[in-house]
Amino acid sequence: MLWFLPAEPSDSGYYGCDIRGPEFSFKMKMFLSVKTGSCSYVNYFNFITLNSPVIISCFGYKEISTLDRQPDVRWLKDCVPIEMNKDKMSTVRGGLYIANVNSLDVGNYTCQINFTHKGKTLMASSLGTTKISPNELMVVETPKVLHPKNESIEAELGHKIVLTCTVFIGLREYTENETLVYWTINNTVIEQYKDKLLIEELKILKEHKDGSYGMYGYLNLTIPEVTNEFYHMPLTCIVLNSKGADRGYVRLIPAPRRAFHLYIIVAIFVPLIVAGLLVYHYFKVDMVLSYRKLSHAFRNEKISDGKLYDAYVSYPKDNSLVSARAAEFALHILPEMLENRHGYQLFIFDRDDLPGEAVHSAVEEAIRKSRRLILILTAHQGEFWSQAAFEQQAGLYDALIKDGIKVILLEMDKDINYSLLPESIRYIKQKQGALRWENSRGEQLRTTNTRFWKCLRCSMPPYPERADPLLPKAPGSQRRHPSRPRPGTRVL
Repeated sequence: MLWFLPAEPSDSGYYGCDIRGPEFSFKMKMFLSVKTGSCSYVNYFNFITLNSPVIISCFGYKEISTLDRQPDVRWLKDCVPIEMNKDKMSTVRGGLYIANVNSLDVGNYTCQINFTHKGKTLMASSLGTTKISPNELMVVETPKVLHPKNESIEAELGHKIVLTCTVFIGLREYTENETLVYWTINNTVIEQYKDKLLIEELKILKEHKDGSYGMYGYLNLTIPEVTNEFYHMPLTCIVLNSKGADRGYVRLIPAPRRAFHLYIIVAIFVPLIVAGLLVYHYFKVDMVLSYRKLSHAFRNEKISDGKLYDAYVSYPKDNSLVSARAAEFALHILPEMLENRHGYQLFIFDRDDLPGEAVHSAVEEAIRKSRRLILILTAHQGEFWSQAAFEQQAGLYDALIKDGIKVILLEMDKDINYSLLPESIRYIKQKQGALRWENSRGEQLRTTNTRFWKCLRCSMPPYPERADPLLPKAPGSQRRHPSRPRPGTRVL
């Protein structure tokens, strides 16, 4: 498009346009005549039908609207300014709408467009003449609004929304000039809201719908920021021509504040979940022990698994000082806490074995009858191979191969070199970890409420079970189980 801003009489002459594409070439030549005065030259013709409404288009309005979104349009009839009468004549989207045309409406109509471009105030004008047209010369179909049709659309406050009005204009291309499509808000022309709205140029396309081709128009109404005043306000799309008119209505309703509700839910539940996870992390052991205690109180029947011992205790048995500490823990501290205070039944070799009994057979039988295998590890564990190693190997075979016993690792020292220990122990350490006995903390010897004892009890069977009551143990004597008589004792 070639613009003259402004056009001067000296601009008159022939102008050529050469359009080239990959597969076509188009040339056009035209003559431009610039004349003074605003009513001296007829640009186009309008055919009108008596006793029908008509729309006289303003030539160049669409093009000028690309330079100035809100140009000022004024109409003249036979070079005399028209006094707009809402019932008879009104300006809509630059065009002149005349209701109920009569013979007095025939004449020359001029539209003057005042607009601003790059700081300059310019004016363009076009003149068209109207002629009465017999009905048989032009066939105009009744227009129809296809969308919207009395709808309600959810819109979020402060968000942008685009409303598209889709209309049927007619079957023939010339109906474009005979048809007007526009939006109103609250039954008021859209220009009153020009600072809050944006109306795009009407797009008219020839499309195939309902089995035939026709001319369809699309007019977008954009609300850049939805405010409360637009809610429940009737937005009307109107299409009209000399044959009739149609309307489509839409209302904006507040959208459910899903995001706000989601934020509230997240703000409430996320801290609760985090707090719950922290509570569970720090008090998991206490919760498990409390649950076991309550469950045991309401349990009516005892289900026996055929085991005699809650745990088999294995500890180093060499003559080193480290092993002496491990023996003290295994033979005195551990039974005091688990057996005397919590009712568990332990099997500890050198305490519960029978004199003269085959060591390997006794160990295998005791481990087979135990629910847990407690392995007491020291820093020098890998430097010897003794009876404790056999106990550990036998128990680990049941734990890893037969899957019949759970292993509990108890560390007596901080720096235990697991690389010197069997691979099975390293595997258990990696899989479930180990409990460490801090022998420097005296309170561990006085109370069962320290974390070490709680974690150990949590790893033990839930309910201490005994096949028979334990015989009372005299001070300094070994603890025996009645099911395993001492050699030479006659069982009746």
